[in-house]
Amino acid sequence: REGDNLFELPEGAVIGTGSIRRRCQLLYIRNNLKMADLRGNIETRLNKLNQDHYDGIIMAKAVIKRLGINYLNYTTLPIDIMIPAVGQGAIGVEIRKEDEEIKRMVEKINHYHSFRAIQAERAFLKRLDTGCQFPNGAIAFVDDNNLTLEGFTGSEDGRIMLKEKISASVSESAVTGIKLAEKLIERGALKILYGGN
Repeated sequence: REGDNLFELPEGAVIGTGSIRRRCQLLYIRNNLKMADLRGNIETRLNKLNQDHYDGIIMAKAVIKRLGINYLNYTTLPIDIMIPAVGQGAIGVEIRKEDEEIKRMVEKINHYHSFRAIQAERAFLKRLDTGCQFPNGAIAFVDDNNLTLEGFTGSEDGRIMLKEKISASVSESAVTGIKLAEKLIERGALKILYGGN
């Protein structure tokens, strides 16, 4: 609210978020912050910030940009602090499976590298058998024919954080996602997520 960045906020500052993934990562970096639940549409969330309910809130930068909100003090959190949700920012087009004409049309607008990046991220999530209500995330980057995928799983309180990164050919995107998940599983990700084996 006052324009402080994450590391300038005082101990005990209250941060609002509705995301378990974001809560986990913030508490891992700053375990002396207080996390508070934040729900509602964008206007409601901003009103809660402005009415002194929170010292800061976390929301997607895409929202701020797309809605043209230019009066906020905000800091963009880098990937090494805040890995996004799988598929964050991707636009998907769904068609009927048998419709070859429409398939040919949408193939013309499909961005190959973005498609492969999201394919890797989704394979990662599917192998962990989780969704957005769990503290995990992944992001893939494609450079020429090389894909790099970084992902994490952690505890909701931020005390445990498992991060891994893997690179492979872009043509192996789905397999790469599975391999990254397997690396986290070997380190105990499923026990963290589900409390079992």
